[in-house]
Amino acid sequence: MECTTAGCLENVLTDPNSVQLNGSDAGEHVLNGLAHTVNNAGGIEMIENNDPTIASTSTKTVPNYDDVFPALPGGPTIGDPMPISLHQSSMSSRPKIRSRTENSIYRVVPEELRSRNRRSEDPSKICALIMSKTGTKIQLTYPKDGSLTFLISGTAASISQAQRMLAKEFEAPISHSIPIPKEHHRLILGKAGKKLFDLENATQTKIQIPKQDEKSEMIRITGTREAIEKAVQEIQSISSDAYSRSIERISIPKIYHPFIVGPFGQVLDQIQKETGAKVNIPPPSVPKDEIIIKGDRKGCELAYERVKAIYEEKNRRCETITAKIKKSQHKFIFGPKGNTLNEIMQLTGVSVEIPASDSNIDQIVLRGEPDQLPKALSLLYEKTYSEREEEIEMPGWIHRHILGPKGVKFQELSLEFPKVNVSFEAEENRIKLSGPENDVQKATELIRQRGEEIAKQLSVEEIKVSNPNHIKYIVGRNGANLKHIHEDTKANIQVIGDDGVNDVKGGNPSGLSKSISATGGRFIRIEGSHESVAKAKKELVQLLEKLKNEVTLELLIERRFHGQIIGPKGEKIRDIRNKFNQVMIMFPELKDQSEKVVIRGAKQDAENCYEYLSKLNKELLVNNYRYEVPILKQFLQFQGKDILKKIREETGARLELGNNGESIIITGIQDKVEKAHERIQALQNNLSDMSQVDIMIPSRIHNYMLGTKGSNIRAVMQECGDVIITFPPEGSGSDRVGIRGTKDSVQKAKQLLLKMSNDFQTNNYSEEFKVNVEHHRYLIGKNGCNINKLRDQHNVRVQFSSDNKLNKEDDRVVITGKKEDVQTARTILEAKIKELENVTELQMRMDPKYHHLFVARRAALCKQIFEEYGGVNITFPSQSDKNNDKIILKGSKECLEAAKQRILEIVDDYESQVTIEVEIDAQYHRLILSSRSKNEVNALQQNFDVKIKFPQFTKPDLQSQESDKINDNRSNIVTISGRKENCEKAREGLLALVPVTIELSVPFEFHRFIIGQKGVEVRDLMEKYDVNIRFPPSANKSDIIVITGRQSNVEDAKNALEKKMI
Repeated sequence: MECTTAGCLENVLTDPNSVQLNGSDAGEHVLNGLAHTVNNAGGIEMIENNDPTIASTSTKTVPNYDDVFPALPGGPTIGDPMPISLHQSSMSSRPKIRSRTENSIYRVVPEELRSRNRRSEDPSKICALIMSKTGTKIQLTYPKDGSLTFLISGTAASISQAQRMLAKEFEAPISHSIPIPKEHHRLILGKAGKKLFDLENATQTKIQIPKQDEKSEMIRITGTREAIEKAVQEIQSISSDAYSRSIERISIPKIYHPFIVGPFGQVLDQIQKETGAKVNIPPPSVPKDEIIIKGDRKGCELAYERVKAIYEEKNRRCETITAKIKKSQHKFIFGPKGNTLNEIMQLTGVSVEIPASDSNIDQIVLRGEPDQLPKALSLLYEKTYSEREEEIEMPGWIHRHILGPKGVKFQELSLEFPKVNVSFEAEENRIKLSGPENDVQKATELIRQRGEEIAKQLSVEEIKVSNPNHIKYIVGRNGANLKHIHEDTKANIQVIGDDGVNDVKGGNPSGLSKSISATGGRFIRIEGSHESVAKAKKELVQLLEKLKNEVTLELLIERRFHGQIIGPKGEKIRDIRNKFNQVMIMFPELKDQSEKVVIRGAKQDAENCYEYLSKLNKELLVNNYRYEVPILKQFLQFQGKDILKKIREETGARLELGNNGESIIITGIQDKVEKAHERIQALQNNLSDMSQVDIMIPSRIHNYMLGTKGSNIRAVMQECGDVIITFPPEGSGSDRVGIRGTKDSVQKAKQLLLKMSNDFQTNNYSEEFKVNVEHHRYLIGKNGCNINKLRDQHNVRVQFSSDNKLNKEDDRVVITGKKEDVQTARTILEAKIKELENVTELQMRMDPKYHHLFVARRAALCKQIFEEYGGVNITFPSQSDKNNDKIILKGSKECLEAAKQRILEIVDDYESQVTIEVEIDAQYHRLILSSRSKNEVNALQQNFDVKIKFPQFTKPDLQSQESDKINDNRSNIVTISGRKENCEKAREGLLALVPVTIELSVPFEFHRFIIGQKGVEVRDLMEKYDVNIRFPPSANKSDIIVITGRQSNVEDAKNALEKKMI
């Protein structure tokens, strides 16, 4: 056998007869640059070849094995199995260890070779670069046919990588186009093109998909022939999978949909189970005839035929009859979750059609086969009149006792009558019952009986509190007073004030009566046995009478004297209280930084104590007169502290060096203090290099110049160095300000003070006028909203007097700022004051049965009228005074008449209001009342002046499952109360909030891209479009995604998902 230079390597690897690994034929082959000659004698001759791509050309004539070694008689012939010795060496029994290194051939035919400049690019260098990157060994040969052959050695992964790199360098790319339906392009592209990117990497091709607005279906693939074949196979596989799915649509009149669904959905479930297709039938509330069938093509066709067959049969055989039934009984026909309708269909095969709850039609249509219609009609009447509703008028406070703690007492009734639904409406003072007629009648009698028993055993009294300031004293600190009365009388007491309910038992029971004005209720409510209520009322009345005779006085005493008045361990203050019949004397806490001392007690005792403390305060002020004298550093430096000791002995005043070392504090009797001050000033004037200048600054701005506790002047003195600035005493009226110190410092301080004076006079023009104290809170507004707005708009400062009640004439208001801004702000305030002074009182009569409309929900209507009609206050009589029909309105003359008309309109609306029912599936109630939609529900109530009430959600109870089934028929009903035309408008707005559900078919493999990492992307979608998106479980591998939300939001979310798939 002979190997040529050009073709040896290829022939060796491609000719199966060229090398026999286990045979004995002689031959010659080339491996790794060495020519190996194998002869029958077992010897191996190796001829080195330095060129790795060129094999040795030496040839030898090798004798035939059979000629050299003839077979022996009886000996084994070639091909016979060798006998195996039982005593083989241990080496022969060891398992063979296979190498991880593999060999592969990659060949590029001439017509596929990339054209390149051979002089500039050496193929062996390219191979060496690829070997270094991939960790493989590559042998290159040039066969005679002009192709390139590569022998690649290495691991499987590295060989694959090397082949891709060799193809990129040596193989010329070709292009191929295949037609794929336009609707399948998005499946090949994947989310954000990720699937296309992965496909291009896996096949080492470039795939071009036409744009969405182009009509072409051709997909162009560029790459090697082998890579193109792989890419075409993958693309055609994706398209074939898409072809296997189908969507069918069939339009069937809505009246025949119940027959396709079947009783309890049994027919629909059977169709879906047998065909494997998904049949989507619009819910009864959606006026849509189209039925959509999705799934495999074959399953869709079978389901389509089944649905069509049911429709054609029922259309041919069914007839109808009608029954006129009272509208209020329709809900009993529907049953819990439509169970009654399903039961009738299951027993008779007849469909019962009930008009919408907002419709005035009271006719029921029965549709089915003629022989079953009479039986269905009989069942219909039986279900209709088997249940009834009852209403009991009962005060709301009794409801709580019927229910018991956490409803324990009422559970006995619910167990005795599990099919009766009971609704307690404490605000309306009524109880509603619904259920089977006999059970409702018995439950009604039992509840009435219990209510009468409670009314006989318990009593309720209310005491009006005229002064709201008395409430905190009635409650006491941490409720101490209420607890004491409760322990003494065993009566339950609630004190209702502006801040809510203070209850010694805790919590606010439902059904509290309210005697309130537009600002809130103020009364005491006592509940308990007749004896305990009478005793508690007596104690509370006595407490109120005592509070009425008490007064509260306030006295300003400097904080530095508080400790001297209180004394060590409170001894002195106890002596003072004993002198005046234990009046209350309250000092401010340290953290408050207040100087206000409060005295409370009987009028005579409190006034006597006030006079005593005032006198004591004056004595303390006289004996502790205080004056701070600024001093120069030279004074202490040259005179020393001996002179201060001498002044102290001569004058009898106390002298202390200030904390900053720049002043001396003189304390004592005023005459002595002034004498010491004069001595110190005289000593400072005698110092050398001293200068003194007096400047004129208007006395009215002295306080502004001084700043808080003299901070502004201290800053000037610190900036100028050795200088003392002296202002005249407050109230003297003098404009002269003295400056003493070194000449340079005095001149600098003078310039600064004059500049400050000019700035203050320009920007601190002020005007003062008097305003009735009662008007202050209206001018200031809630949380200061009115006065803050005035300050911001006109850049002024407005200060209201905050004096105590002893000085009622101190009702000043001071406005400060630029002159023109101050004058404008004053004009605005005076105009508002004229409006407030125009307040009058109006009385009107109203039937007490309408009072609850205005006082319910913490006087919501009263507050609304107060805000909309210029602050008109409305006061209603106490609920205990049931015969009093007089209400009082207070406000400006112009607003009172408008407020009165509004009150009459509200009463008229209540008299003419109706209640309509809107059926909305209970599963959507929480979505409608979610944080976003709840504001829109509230807006509907305000815009149309209606009340929208959703049924209460209750958790299922194992002991009352049967009762829950009966009550489910009410779980879908939402009631709207108000004028008829407004109710209709509100109903339309409410139905617009009802979520719709659509299904979107998205291949299962794309779901994870839509969901995103840890669900981030799908949450963003749901928040952006306010929808709920549900994905099928992974085990089902279903393509259907369910989107729930408002119609417009659902469509937007659907479009967004479809765009992601492009």
